[in-house]
Amino acid sequence: MTIPYRAAEATAPTSSACGFTPMGEELPPNFLTFEPRKVCLTIADLFRGSDSQQSNKISQAMVALAHFAAGSMIPYRTAEYRALERKGRAYARVMNRPQYRGMKNLAMARYVLRRARERARQDGLIGRS
Repeated sequence: MTIPYRAAEATAPTSSACGFTPMGEELPPNFLTFEPRKVCLTIADLFRGSDSQQSNKISQAMVALAHFAAGSMIPYRTAEYRALERKGRAYARVMNRPQYRGMKNLAMARYVLRRARERARQDGLIGRS
């Protein structure tokens, strides 16, 4: 099954705290098994939200990581990538709290972090740890 670049059915966050409301609730349960580039770009759209005024530093970092993980031509230096990764990991830790369980946000964040790490290794930004 393939999905379009922009998953119109996906739920974008609507509160002022982009990324802290349920995202992608209408996506199929096996969404993260789809073609990785399309998954990452869809996740980027979800973190971007429908209104740029709702953006915050964590959602901006997740958008950047998702685009990087999708293969976008972004020439990060190691320090820049690591700063984004730290924000992404902090977000994942928050999403692992009991009040957020059951939302797809944590699974999507972990997916993006894993794919971005693979890309960073491939690009030589980080070592093979």
